[in-house]
Amino acid sequence: ALAPQDALALLAEPPASCDGPARVIGVSGGFRRQTGFELQELLGSDLVEVLCRGAPVVAVSRSANQDARSFCRACAFPEAEHIGEIHTVQPSTRKDGSNFSSLSLFGLCRVRNRRYVLVVQEALGDAVCVRISAAKRAEFA
Repeated sequence: ALAPQDALALLAEPPASCDGPARVIGVSGGFRRQTGFELQELLGSDLVEVLCRGAPVVAVSRSANQDARSFCRACAFPEAEHIGEIHTVQPSTRKDGSNFSSLSLFGLCRVRNRRYVLVVQEALGDAVCVRISAAKRAEFA
């Protein structure tokens, strides 16, 4: 089982305006170990950009990024109290320049009546494009 300290997770504030980005306010130890980036390097950064930072442009799904941005914007509205989750599979680049792909699950969470976007990732492999095995697909179902 995955220990909480090993989880790859980011926490962001929803956008302050309808065209602004969600801003990173926290990252887990697992995310720091996987990417090599420290919180201070990511604090205040655009959440969606952080998730695809450094990945080859041709490998990044613009529609998945747009879906992620739309989800983050929706999280800012009180009317979206029961919003579902979304997921994306995107490539990323570590601080050392090496690539990996991950499944990212975006969800709304509330802490002390404040709304946040929580992203939990599952690393899929050390490449820009990876093939997800049937067993791994079943694990996510």
